[in-house]
Amino acid sequence: MDMDALLADMAWTAAVGRTHFDCRAGLVFEDAESLRQELKSLANGGDRGGQQAVGASPATGFEAENAPDSGNGRSIVETAAKAYEDGLAVSFESLFAGEERRRISLPGYPFQRRSYWINS
Repeated sequence: MDMDALLADMAWTAAVGRTHFDCRAGLVFEDAESLRQELKSLANGGDRGGQQAVGASPATGFEAENAPDSGNGRSIVETAAKAYEDGLAVSFESLFAGEERRRISLPGYPFQRRSYWINS
């Protein structure tokens, strides 16, 4: 199984297949380990930086094609994450433009307190 594709499908599913609440976290990660670190930091109440959502506004939300880019695409994703955390509308379709992503089955929210993971 291609872990990068699975992580991208997880991100896509969370973006377009789930309800978005007022309290939000926009995680930016490169691989499974960096996702794990972001989640640990979030769970521990860690400071996740104070980046600005440059190119996003309450009136227009966030569109990837309108955001400034440093050349590697990461700044666009970071800006989208900050805009999302700030409660702005984010065009996830523009973030994933040119990619073939699919919605996958993900576990429920942690407050349900039921585990569906297979123990190994």
